[in-house]
Amino acid sequence: MDIKEANRLIDLLGRQTKIELSNRGKLETVLFPNSLYESLAAIEIFYRYPGFLRAISRKASPEEIGRTCVKYGNDVTTMQVWTIGLEFLWGRQLLLTLGVIGPGDYLNETLEALDFWKRVNLAYRGDGNLCNGQAGHVNPLLSAEEVRRFSDESKPLSEEQKTLFRRLHAKALSLLILMNCESRAKYSDSGPYDVGDGEKMLLTDFVDLDGSSYPWGIPGALPFNHLTMAIVLKDVRLRIANAGLAYGRPPNFVQNVTRAAVYTSERGKLKPFGPELWSEAATALSAAQTRLYRKFAAMDQRDRVMAGTTTYFWFIKPLARFVGVESELDWSLRHALDFYDALKEPGFADDLFERTLILPREAPSSYTPLPE
Repeated sequence: MDIKEANRLIDLLGRQTKIELSNRGKLETVLFPNSLYESLAAIEIFYRYPGFLRAISRKASPEEIGRTCVKYGNDVTTMQVWTIGLEFLWGRQLLLTLGVIGPGDYLNETLEALDFWKRVNLAYRGDGNLCNGQAGHVNPLLSAEEVRRFSDESKPLSEEQKTLFRRLHAKALSLLILMNCESRAKYSDSGPYDVGDGEKMLLTDFVDLDGSSYPWGIPGALPFNHLTMAIVLKDVRLRIANAGLAYGRPPNFVQNVTRAAVYTSERGKLKPFGPELWSEAATALSAAQTRLYRKFAAMDQRDRVMAGTTTYFWFIKPLARFVGVESELDWSLRHALDFYDALKEPGFADDLFERTLILPREAPSSYTPLPE
């Protein structure tokens, strides 16, 4: 990849970032200072991902990974393939703002990261686009045959079953957000798919619900660790953000469910999980969330920040696992710790986030191009 092409990708990613982050608002939550841990993670990713991508590429090309990984019922999601480029450039921009690096520094690493990002996304999506925003805010990962299959397997729900389904969805999402340090790091939607009669379908994945992959996880707390849901909706307008998260009208669009199919999965192999199991599952999810909340609440602030940083830094882990190099890589934080003291002061990370990625508001892109 040459610098001109890299700058075209930086512009694309920067414009998409500017649009999405300008609408985001502040993300301070009950337990986690999101702007702080996201910034630390992005810095860690900038320094570390190029080496990880080289190790992954020695085992399989980005095209092979994007083509052959399972796109549902699995831990490789849109979030992972999208954020390779997003988080890398996010980290670069933070370091530029802080005056730690210059625009021409780490040139080869930047070219490598953007080249991998472009190639894996083109193969993963298969529609000629690099991201959902470029494609018109759709994430069409399923083949026409798969869309028909999931639509056919989605059964009409009685009013009682609709209530059970909404509760199951809400409890799974709530636990997953907390498990991922009050972010949607392992939640993913593909679609929307037109399935006729004015209905739209989403295929939704809840990945690693008991956090088995995390040091703070609660393995064994649930009778399943991954849920996939085919959700057929009526009278909705849906868009999929670049990270693979659906939003639209009505805002709580799951209320408009007409048909659904729920599955558990193990390594991408789906197993039906019928309505008779939903009530008990929702109760188990709620109990697991209470247990996890107490675990997080017992941590000090620094440990919670580093948990959030780890969540984002480990975005690439599923790709490393997919090609068989996960155990060869060092997943500990190296650089985030060096920046923690400088960024932890109250309000500093929020201010840095806004100055780096949103201001000036009239600028179309969040990212600085490479010098040509």
